[in-house]
Amino acid sequence: MRPVRHLLPLLALPLLSACASSSAPVQYYTLAPVSQGQSSISAPYRLAIASVGVPAQLDQPQLVIHSSNSQLQILDNKRWLSPLPEELQNSVALLLEDRLHASRSDGFQTSNLPKLRVKVQVRRFESWPGKRFTFSADWQLGFKGKTLLCHSQLQHPVPPGIDALVNAQQQTLAAFADSLASTAKGLVAGKGVCP
Repeated sequence: MRPVRHLLPLLALPLLSACASSSAPVQYYTLAPVSQGQSSISAPYRLAIASVGVPAQLDQPQLVIHSSNSQLQILDNKRWLSPLPEELQNSVALLLEDRLHASRSDGFQTSNLPKLRVKVQVRRFESWPGKRFTFSADWQLGFKGKTLLCHSQLQHPVPPGIDALVNAQQQTLAAFADSLASTAKGLVAGKGVCP
């Protein structure tokens, strides 16, 4: 009986490796918009985009979705290309660069241009595949000593599927950037008000 007991671990090894190889491949997603080409830089200021704050339960490498009113599901094989706060910061920055024809202040380039400061704190980033995406954020714009504190809440319908969900998130962020950009233009002109 003794030789058979020693062979059992060796017999189990192929079964374990078969289980490990059958897992779904990891897919990566980004919130960054698809480039529409190079926009000309003409703004008389530079953009300074602060890190974006997100609720702790969403600050995960995996996509987090709602499966019920009280239950969240972390999708292990669906991941952000970079941490969610960075995905949001990069998306907002790229969208604002395009809408405001401004370049980002990266800390290395010296410029005498004033900075338009943007700070965003996400309050809700609720993903319901096949239903809706809800985005809510407090945000602050600052320019030449003037500051505006505003709030936005947006909702977008979502067809079934994770690709459709991420597309709805991108479209919602584009609408959010439209609001930021129009408010920023008003602030720079000296008559900024929250939408």
